[in-house]
Amino acid sequence: MTLETAHQTLEDLLTLPELEEDALDYMGCLGALAAFVITPKEIDIKTITEHVLDETIDELDESQLNELKEALTLIENDILAQFEGEEDIVLPWMEDEDDEDALIAWAAGFVEVVFEHESLWLNPKFEEDATQLMMPIIAISGILEEETEDIMDNDELLNQWLEEIPDLLVDLFLLFRVVDEKKGPPKSVYGAGKKKGNPGQNNKNKRGGRGKKSR
Repeated sequence: MTLETAHQTLEDLLTLPELEEDALDYMGCLGALAAFVITPKEIDIKTITEHVLDETIDELDESQLNELKEALTLIENDILAQFEGEEDIVLPWMEDEDDEDALIAWAAGFVEVVFEHESLWLNPKFEEDATQLMMPIIAISGILEEETEDIMDNDELLNQWLEEIPDLLVDLFLLFRVVDEKKGPPKSVYGAGKKKGNPGQNNKNKRGGRGKKSR
């Protein structure tokens, strides 16, 4: 299976009618995979597959499940290679900047993984930096809609965030995966003096719409 075939396989499987209600959609799944790559502990493909399919996991036969796992593995490895490489990262929603639904679904898929593995992402050692770096993605996801309503009305700030998200992801990856314990975690791009928050603490039981735009 090639990377292109993996993306097509993933999209085809996740658009099956029997998966529509509970499984992540294609763009939400890509957001989730980006988060799994960054998560400061390796997550096995079985756990990732269960996260993507949720309660619809029994709707796929063994052959379809194997195809899905292979596609997820290839795409996850490609995302990892992008984070480890020196080329600019191009996120899937960046191909059509006018597709707001794709952006929101990607962000929601990403944030859902963060909240599900909150103890890893918001470890006290990294919590302040990680929270600041994630705030644009959390706001755009719509998962904390009431808390971020004012932010989402600020077009200038949103446009700035959209440009920064690829760099923020790399900063998160470096924060968790390539930290120099003697020097401590890298400085957040938002600098010191920002208000410390813990968005996940208030949303432990909120799944965030399975990567789909809030209805």
